[in-house]
Amino acid sequence: MKKTLSTSQVIDTLLDHEVLGKRTDSVIIEATEALANWLEDLEDASGEEIELDPVGLRCAFALYTLEECAERWDIADTELRARDRSEFILDYLQCRTTVIEFGADTYIVQEF
Repeated sequence: MKKTLSTSQVIDTLLDHEVLGKRTDSVIIEATEALANWLEDLEDASGEEIELDPVGLRCAFALYTLEECAERWDIADTELRARDRSEFILDYLQCRTTVIEFGADTYIVQEF
């Protein structure tokens, strides 16, 4: 048996399971909406229905700034200017994992 969810139901489910954090933070709510939209776009592009697994998504994705990413994955780029540095970090991540951009310097990154 399966149940089709609307985008708002997916967002509520992800927020209820605190996939990206607690519902009380507006950044978390925006990020959760971005993740739900990304999942919907992925489903549309693949033509395959996705089974929503909030626990799996919670284990797979996290919110980061580019600075946090550089620290977490030890991305050495100290010689670059600020703009080039941001592009370098983002390119590094995008070559290795899924990165969902939203907001100012905030990214949903699939752990790798």
